[in-house]
Amino acid sequence: MHRLPLLLLASLGACDAVDAPGDTDADSDVADSDTDDTDRATTDTDPPDTDGGGGTRWIAGPQVVCADPSRRINRPYTLLDGGTEWAAQPFNEASDGVFVGGGVAVADFTGDGLLDVMTTAEDDRFGYWIQAPGLTFIQGSLPVTLERTAGVAAVDVDADGDLDAFVGVFKGPDFLLINDGHGVFTDGTAAAGVAGPDNRRSMSSSWADVDHDGDVDGFVAGYGRINSPDGVPPGDGSSIFLNQGHGTFVDQVPSMPAPSALHEAHTFSGAFIDADRDGWLDLYLLNDFGWTWPATLLHNDHGVFKPTQDLGLDFTRENMGLGIGDVNGDLIPDFLVASWEDNALFVSRGAVWFDESRSRGLRMDASRGQVTGWGADLSDLDNDGDLDATILCGFIAVTSSHENPESQPDGVWTQQPDGSFVDVGQAWGLDDDGRQRGEVVVDLDRNGFLDMVRADLRGPTEIFMGACDDSAWLELTLREPGPNPFALGAEVIVRDGDQAWIRDVHAGGTSYGSAGPPEVHFGLGDRDAVDSVEVRWPDGVVETWTDVPTRRRVTVERR
Repeated sequence: MHRLPLLLLASLGACDAVDAPGDTDADSDVADSDTDDTDRATTDTDPPDTDGGGGTRWIAGPQVVCADPSRRINRPYTLLDGGTEWAAQPFNEASDGVFVGGGVAVADFTGDGLLDVMTTAEDDRFGYWIQAPGLTFIQGSLPVTLERTAGVAAVDVDADGDLDAFVGVFKGPDFLLINDGHGVFTDGTAAAGVAGPDNRRSMSSSWADVDHDGDVDGFVAGYGRINSPDGVPPGDGSSIFLNQGHGTFVDQVPSMPAPSALHEAHTFSGAFIDADRDGWLDLYLLNDFGWTWPATLLHNDHGVFKPTQDLGLDFTRENMGLGIGDVNGDLIPDFLVASWEDNALFVSRGAVWFDESRSRGLRMDASRGQVTGWGADLSDLDNDGDLDATILCGFIAVTSSHENPESQPDGVWTQQPDGSFVDVGQAWGLDDDGRQRGEVVVDLDRNGFLDMVRADLRGPTEIFMGACDDSAWLELTLREPGPNPFALGAEVIVRDGDQAWIRDVHAGGTSYGSAGPPEVHFGLGDRDAVDSVEVRWPDGVVETWTDVPTRRRVTVERR
């Protein structure tokens, strides 16, 4: 066993100036000593200067002003009418699916700046929905019929600058859909070598550069049989696909020492996250039947994954959904785990984590029927500068001694100034009691406030739009040349005074079978500007921009 060291993030040195503003669109700003005054007209602070960056460009969109802040006071979230085709989306209202379906991916597949949606299904109703102007969605087409799909993630596998889609299939080969940049897909599974075992019960996936060779690698969670007279049989095994440099992959797990959770656990999800901030992405596994293989963190020792001990993260429950974020402001990731009849909030205290869900009041309420937790998320829903939490709950069609109500309301908890959490799901109209599973929390309409895309096994996928107010925020997308164009695994730190916030650029692994776009969102309270924004790129280089205006979207483009 390997005991994890705790290493703090350090800057790797200064960088050079950025490009001139003439290289960008007229309605955007580029951080540069000669930046024009476009942003100065709408903010009291200067455009950001850079401490460096070998050609890196800071491309800031215009300030976004909330037209009607009172709407958020009266109704923070409203259900979206996504248009005629979205309203007619097919679903199985009699579904008794256990682990199939309920996954969601949200990303810009068509390259038009609008976020599109993919949804998995128990049968052949895999959904691909293209966003059109006016927040409406039209049905897209795919080159293959996808059946018994569980998880889905958006990731640029072929390094051409657009987002492809990896789809996990329950008891069948997985699919890799290669995007042409305009939302038209071809089947690239065989060429990439990521189909996995023919009969594996695949769930979610996570993608990033885990061996520091510059390209994107993948993890695919494998589940397994659960009906055995001798107890829980070994799971199907998961895969760690290492990219060979040409968009082809080799599974590392068969060559790793067995038995381990990677070989035998019933894994719902695994997320690549640099838990110790040593510059190498670790792998946190959420496993069902945690008394056989608990939720566990695998330390990445220079590209080799090793089990850890005595960290406090080995949760011995039926672990299903995962949220990741820095709850206590120490710049180390914390973990929200949803399970059956329980949940945990693992908060870092030095080099270990402690479950603070009870002391902070972030608990599912069994008296209201919140029992079976699935999708989980940590994000700033009200833009006040601290992380809030969601857990989707839903009945599961299996025989068990556990409580398992037919109707289970979802939970939405806002964090209070003292660090405690209060469930506002009912007050905000977000306590749906259907058979919920996966969720993506994302700014769909680009107003600076997070929306929610939620999957239900027996109903249509629903989108709840977050109303805006005067609160401040920043949203960043990173781009870099080479085989990891979306900078998966990068870290972004915002600092202001004695406060700091950190976000990690993910592709999959969190919620339940779901994945958002590779971008980060910060709620920043009433700040019109922040002292600095730091980007730690996947190769470890750190760049810093100062005096950064808020309430806008930014693309940081490394060249």
